[in-house]
Amino acid sequence: MYIVLDTNIWYAELGLSSARGAALKYFANQKGAVIALPEVIKREVIFNLRKSLNEARGNIDKNHTTLLSVFGRLKEVVLPTPDEIDDKVNALFDDLGVKLADVPFTLQSAERALSAVIAGEPPNGPKDQQFKDSVVWADCLELLERDHVALVTADKGFYSGRNYHSGLAPNLRAGSDMGENELTIYPSLNDLLEKITEPAQLNHEALVHQFLVETRESVDNMLERNGFAIEGDPTLQTASFVTEDPRALYVDFQITYNASDKSGAGRTNGILTLKGDAMYDPGTNAFSNIRNKGEELTFKDEDGEQNKRNVVLLAGNVVIGHRTVEHTIRHEID
Repeated sequence: MYIVLDTNIWYAELGLSSARGAALKYFANQKGAVIALPEVIKREVIFNLRKSLNEARGNIDKNHTTLLSVFGRLKEVVLPTPDEIDDKVNALFDDLGVKLADVPFTLQSAERALSAVIAGEPPNGPKDQQFKDSVVWADCLELLERDHVALVTADKGFYSGRNYHSGLAPNLRAGSDMGENELTIYPSLNDLLEKITEPAQLNHEALVHQFLVETRESVDNMLERNGFAIEGDPTLQTASFVTEDPRALYVDFQITYNASDKSGAGRTNGILTLKGDAMYDPGTNAFSNIRNKGEELTFKDEDGEQNKRNVVLLAGNVVIGHRTVEHTIRHEID
């Protein structure tokens, strides 16, 4: 399947560096989909994003100067230079972490687009966008000859009666229904994600086993210190999140065991709860960077509900001077 994102989608999702963009890249990889990038869209995205980033840089610089004039002394704000912005924007599509197919601007696409504009046929959006939109549609038809196509655009010119809920305009539908492949259209990235998002198929048994192997000493000490032993199989709750790495998931989990009193004190309702997180690679079905986020033992005795906790401090980085802030993504998919 080819996925074609209109300019407004690329721009709104900052070149797919947003949470929704990360989700799209992850599920595109899982389904073997290819993001197709028409040249007319690529050029428009680069132009608009460069302009937007330079405006953002200018606004921050101007506002910092205003604050400096009031406070008299401030920490220096380090911003990317215009050349660095150019380099970043020009490399926007170089390493998305997903299969990307460039769709060149061809004479065939131009002729199809020109004919549609002259005839006044959809996609007939704003006049300054008619030719570009018609080229995008011509490129979609060419891609449709090879595979299914999903077009994501908020441009109402593509829709029947300019209504998102009415599907493709009649002439566009007729032109896309002649082959064996199917073209579907979505007004937003959320709508596409609703169709392609699937729960993560985690190996729960492997996760529990690996976590206990790495935390066995701490868990055993917790139980021995309080006179309890775990019984039966555990209950596992997980929440999976796509990240800035389109090949991996972040998994937050909680393992719960029944625990029985071994001290003879008649304590009941023993529950051992273990919390942790990890990274998961669907390609290898393997967990890594497993961390213990704490252990909790609850039970009842003659004085009522009791709670024993073993809090695990997660190591952080000590920073001297200005801290470097990194872009991270956690977008839940379950």
